[in-house]
Amino acid sequence: MDFKTLAKFILALGVIIAAYGGYQYAANLPEKFDPAKSEKWILGGRDDIGNLLGVQNRNMSKPAKRQSATEIMMGGALVLFVGIGVLVAARKKEAAQSQTKNPGV
Repeated sequence: MDFKTLAKFILALGVIIAAYGGYQYAANLPEKFDPAKSEKWILGGRDDIGNLLGVQNRNMSKPAKRQSATEIMMGGALVLFVGIGVLVAARKKEAAQSQTKNPGV
């Protein structure tokens, strides 16, 4: 495997990791309280308190999950930078090899 192929593979891996982190971040944004989603109460009316507590309960763990997703995105960005570095090195190596084959050109 040459360095250009390795660089493309690393870049693709970095994009996939960063996209997964972005998906995890977007999936764990806080929910808003929507009174329309409240269920009927036993004695009539709507159960807004139960709905509000349910939304707050679901939102409790989301900041930690968003932090984890941020770390995944940073890891993906780091892999992308490594891939860019390998790609630049491969191009420099290729240019140096072409100059040694054709020194007069």
